[in-house]
Amino acid sequence: MVVPRLLQRLDQAIARAELPLDRECLKAERVVAMARLGNLVEARIALAHLKAQAKRQTEPRLLGWLSFAEAIVVNRTDHTLAVIPHLCREAKQRAITAGDQALQFQASVALAGFDFHDARWEALADELMFALTIFPADEAPELARFDQLLGRAYSYAGKSDVASGYYKRAHRLAAGEGDTAMIGGIMADRTMYQTDALALEDAFGRGNPEAARRVKLEIDSFTNFNSGIGKADRQSWNSMFKSMLCVCLGQFEEASALLETHMRNAMAEGLGEHSAYFHAPRAWCLWHLDEKEAARRDMQIAKSTMHLMPDFDDIATTQARMARLLDLMGHSNEAALHRAEADLALARYRHSQEALCVQLSRVERERERSLKRG
Repeated sequence: MVVPRLLQRLDQAIARAELPLDRECLKAERVVAMARLGNLVEARIALAHLKAQAKRQTEPRLLGWLSFAEAIVVNRTDHTLAVIPHLCREAKQRAITAGDQALQFQASVALAGFDFHDARWEALADELMFALTIFPADEAPELARFDQLLGRAYSYAGKSDVASGYYKRAHRLAAGEGDTAMIGGIMADRTMYQTDALALEDAFGRGNPEAARRVKLEIDSFTNFNSGIGKADRQSWNSMFKSMLCVCLGQFEEASALLETHMRNAMAEGLGEHSAYFHAPRAWCLWHLDEKEAARRDMQIAKSTMHLMPDFDDIATTQARMARLLDLMGHSNEAALHRAEADLALARYRHSQEALCVQLSRVERERERSLKRG
């Protein structure tokens, strides 16, 4: 398999490093790159070797890099574990002690990502503003992952035009560094948030088939891209989001087949708390395919796992889909209850978007100030 350019660059830097400390820190950074590429077996082996060598190590810089590498490896396996942000905070503190700005920046952006996942908007802004004190330059290559996260944040906030600008710059900076894993991640983020938005509108009866067809093609494109670069993790996610677009397009057989084939793996690869989000549309498909009993079973699963979903937009989508299906089943009273829950979740989502935009404006003001200082 062709070695990605980012790994080649790190290998060259390791070979050139004169100091043992620099060399070991670069090896830990290489573990991070391998994990993000999905080469988890190799990453775990390399990390275990580095940790064994560093058992008596007290140098905060190396210990910080090892903590960060472990956080990324564990995150690629199960992103829900509480130890992951702890490891990132540990890495950041050790980086501050050692004066390692690159690690401070990476750890801060990673922590901001966890804050984003948990809808801690003020903490998200605080971490991003801290990161800007380290790399304020507008075109610094280190800003690629920073810009990717801002793209995700603006996507969630419903500001797709602003998000597109950040995604494009992140793509350009990542390409300049040969970071193919990040390029694949950027493509995935764009299509995932577009899919979520389209599924939300479709569940409320406001489908956009033309946009759904376009995004479905984009999913095929980045799936092929990831295959070409050897990115092996979370492949089932692509099929799951493609299935949601098939639902939007009324392609019920394809949607049902994709969900049947990939749902188990997707649940194991980090989408477990979104069980209801996928079972409700599969029930919708099965009902339209005249598989009534199977549809009822999926509906019951969706009802029983609804409480696991953390995101208001996904809750709104799922409740609205269930309400429409219950109407078709002839359960109008129950449908009305789910429709009310969908409207409530949608209102909460809109409020969350507004709160996020307030915090993102803080980041934008700090970015303007940092550029003037730079």
